[in-house]
Amino acid sequence: MENPASVLVLPAQFTKLTFGNLYIRRAGPGSREITEEGRCDLDKRYVSDFPVYDGRGPDASLVARVQGITSEIGNAHQLFVVVFDTDRLKGSTLVTNGVITAGSDEWAIYGGTGVFAMARGVIRRRYLADRAGGNTDELNMDVFCRPFGSQSELQDKVVHHTNNQRRPFCRLELNMFCWIYNILLYESLRI
Repeated sequence: MENPASVLVLPAQFTKLTFGNLYIRRAGPGSREITEEGRCDLDKRYVSDFPVYDGRGPDASLVARVQGITSEIGNAHQLFVVVFDTDRLKGSTLVTNGVITAGSDEWAIYGGTGVFAMARGVIRRRYLADRAGGNTDELNMDVFCRPFGSQSELQDKVVHHTNNQRRPFCRLELNMFCWIYNILLYESLRI
């Protein structure tokens, strides 16, 4: 091409899944963590496996597990995999990374498997001062992923999940279009 386009716009279809009011239980049955002190007090490392529930009370249902490593070097940096345990999402994962603070923070979602293959998004974590029942953190997630299979198959997998109050903890938005801009830098790369 003699005069290539400077901007090429390509449509890409993504599905947005929103998960709300999920609770990590870092204490109590099913919660496991190993702490290892670093050399010369440089850092601590935590290997964690915590359950995630769809409510705060004892009648809440297990939704997923947060499994991974946290390293304290200044801040606490985490690398977690959220492994879903509900019937229709069982075995699907989200890969996350972020900083854990004493308050609220965000973790990047940069991959996944199963229903969440090629996922991107964010998890918003809020530290809970009231730790009743072992609940320590509230999670809200916005996940964007490519729809694999038909839209009805994806909808059947995720839209029917509810918590104890019969409110969905996951909302599915079908046929959401994102425009991906591929900027071709032919002009700026000329010598």
